[in-house]
Amino acid sequence: MNNREPIQLNNKVTTGVDVVKKSFDGAFKPLTYKHRNVLTGHIYPMVNVDDCRMITRNYPILAAIIRILANDIVLNEFNFYLHTECDNFYELDQFWINNKLELMKCVKQYLAYGFGACEVLMDNNTLEHPAKLKQIDCRYLSIAVRKFNGKVYHYAEYRKPNDVIKLFRITREDYEDLSPLDDKSVGYVIWLGGDTENEFFSEPVWTAAYLDITTALKKKELDYNVLSEGNLPKGILFIKSPPSLNHEGEEDNYNALKRHFKDARGGVAISYVETPVNDIPMSTEYIKLQEDNYEYLNQLILSTDDLLFCLFGVPKIRLMVYNGKNRNDDEDTASAYEIYTRDLNNYQLPLEQEIDIFNQDFFNVTTTCDIVTPVFAETAQIKVQTIIDLYSVGLITLKEAISMVTPLYPNTDWSDVDFNDPELKQRFYHGMLFSIPGVDTGMEGLMYENMRGGMTNTTQFHPDATPEELHLPPRSLFGR
Repeated sequence: MNNREPIQLNNKVTTGVDVVKKSFDGAFKPLTYKHRNVLTGHIYPMVNVDDCRMITRNYPILAAIIRILANDIVLNEFNFYLHTECDNFYELDQFWINNKLELMKCVKQYLAYGFGACEVLMDNNTLEHPAKLKQIDCRYLSIAVRKFNGKVYHYAEYRKPNDVIKLFRITREDYEDLSPLDDKSVGYVIWLGGDTENEFFSEPVWTAAYLDITTALKKKELDYNVLSEGNLPKGILFIKSPPSLNHEGEEDNYNALKRHFKDARGGVAISYVETPVNDIPMSTEYIKLQEDNYEYLNQLILSTDDLLFCLFGVPKIRLMVYNGKNRNDDEDTASAYEIYTRDLNNYQLPLEQEIDIFNQDFFNVTTTCDIVTPVFAETAQIKVQTIIDLYSVGLITLKEAISMVTPLYPNTDWSDVDFNDPELKQRFYHGMLFSIPGVDTGMEGLMYENMRGGMTNTTQFHPDATPEELHLPPRSLFGR
């Protein structure tokens, strides 16, 4: 058999299996954990910050989930319920309004690294009142453990290369019995983080999907290699042919194929073989090299994205990611946002507790902080429709309907609504008057309205009369 040199695209024939295998060699290394160092007296993050930084900066969906979740947790209205007298509530309220952005940055780092911290900057004039918060770069933070007079104290240590080491008190820690001579701290920090394994550092939620994320990142690297190395073939086309019966000066089959495929960009390598037997017909066979593996990796990335949405409890629609078939399913959307709102309340709890501790320490007032969850347009529309349905069958009054709608649209001016107007307390059934304040519901209410319309003799009223015969004007949801 006369085997000619294979016709190759870009002088390279590499199987997809080899490409994938080489790309993933050494990809899976475990996350770095160090927790606690007894010799130096330090407690470290559950997961190395450099590993966290690499993952969250290079996986777009993860970065987007963390960003939108931090916004939804923090950037809302703060309500404070006072349990003691407060002469400076305006100052307290304004402080948190002005520092939401720094808190949001702190929560972002908490979600990415498992902890976050904000330095408390004091008023330069009094040195007693907090002026603002400043988020601290978590890459240089650890917990320093100090022991004085048999008691253990914890500080947030800021150790940046070529910089002065700083110790900060943590607002939730107790330093009451600490001697000023022993205390080397330079200020306070609000600290977020801690779980059952470590009281100061949490394990980031996304670590449960670490291997999936790493695989997806290596897939991106593979894509880059495919582009940078040229046209890696997706398969090989084997051609068997009898000897060419070409005339002098004409191209034989081999050279003709080589010329045709020389500049091809189809991702297919050609191998041409001439058989010594003339009576064997030409045959072709195509063998895929890479397509199945590549498609598997693409599906793996999609499943990794789904896993991250699930781990954080964020609905896809919050990031404008649609499933296609469920895009217009209002019921599924409402359920997703209802569950998401509950998860947001859970995320907010640690932050609310830190805010209450801060208010006690720096404003000398006992509070219960309640961070409002955002109102999403999709759920607001569904709730408004429900309110309209309740009103239209007389289950709630117009005043009650407006009161229920008001929180859903906080930017709407409702000041022109007179809530003392007795007509707002009326009930309607599909636009027709159903009751009057002070009068029993049902037919008595209709009789009262009939009398008010000019009929003084109630004996002329017929229970079977139509609304038009009773001269009842139509009513709408917001006005007559």
